[in-house]
Amino acid sequence: MNQTGLVQFTTSQAVDQNVAINCTDSANTKVEAQVFVDRQLRINPAQLFLTRNDSSDFLVSGGTGGYTVFADSGNVNIDAKSGIGSYTAPNRLGSYNVTVEDNSGSTAILTIEVEPSDPVISPKKITMSPSSTHDFVVARGSPSYTWSFTGSKPEPFGDKQEMVGITAPEQSGEYTLTVEDQAGNQATATITVNQPLLLSPSDFLIYKDEDVTGITIHARNAVGKCNWVLNDLDFVDIDDTSISIQPRTDLLGQVYKVTCNDDAGKSISMSIIVSLLPGDSDANGKIDDMEMQELITDFFTYKDAEGGMRREDVYSHLQ
Repeated sequence: MNQTGLVQFTTSQAVDQNVAINCTDSANTKVEAQVFVDRQLRINPAQLFLTRNDSSDFLVSGGTGGYTVFADSGNVNIDAKSGIGSYTAPNRLGSYNVTVEDNSGSTAILTIEVEPSDPVISPKKITMSPSSTHDFVVARGSPSYTWSFTGSKPEPFGDKQEMVGITAPEQSGEYTLTVEDQAGNQATATITVNQPLLLSPSDFLIYKDEDVTGITIHARNAVGKCNWVLNDLDFVDIDDTSISIQPRTDLLGQVYKVTCNDDAGKSISMSIIVSLLPGDSDANGKIDDMEMQELITDFFTYKDAEGGMRREDVYSHLQ
């Protein structure tokens, strides 16, 4: 207040009732002024964007308290004293109003927009083998749906095409499955196609005491590089996808294992087996004259040679 007796009063959001201003002069004369505070009824936020059956809270302030609320559609409730309210959207798309009223009859409106939710594909990420099939399902969004796939033609089924069957391409790689709902909202799933991990040769047979200079094994379709694992074997040369090894041939019946573990966690093994040379009855790794004569006799008498050699194999072996 200045010397002219002019009083300036500014209200605040915390003021929720009428205010009395008391003034006293130097002669101890008192005067009281009544300030009538008119607070506007407000809702925060003033607008909500929800998907179907989604929920959200709102806050009512101002007015004279004693709040009541009703909605065009959906479920709504409010605490009459605190002004804290909650709204659950209906299952129907559209625009709706929530009306709040205080005990003086003043009203405020909260606008609700129920919009389509974005579709979601399940599974969202998957690894498949070439030519294998898998079903994918879309949820949420606004039916019906349109599917597209970078690897092949999708095969949708269901009344609203909410499910689709996918056949993985033959070629390894990463592919995208896309679905679009009626409202234009899209969702994607990632399909990774991995060729099976293979070793060539898959198995290898050597004969006892055979002079083997080395065996090279190649990995096919490995992701990244092979972590080679050997048992009782020495390697001559090694790189990310191949290995050359020098097996022992002096132990009849010995089985050696070569394993590739790639960067994707796939694993495959091959075996190198030390076997008896067909017809080598004394197991010295050679066919001497006597063993040769036995093989010739077996050939012309149609008898299987010792070691299980068939007639055609005997002929080839003799050559």
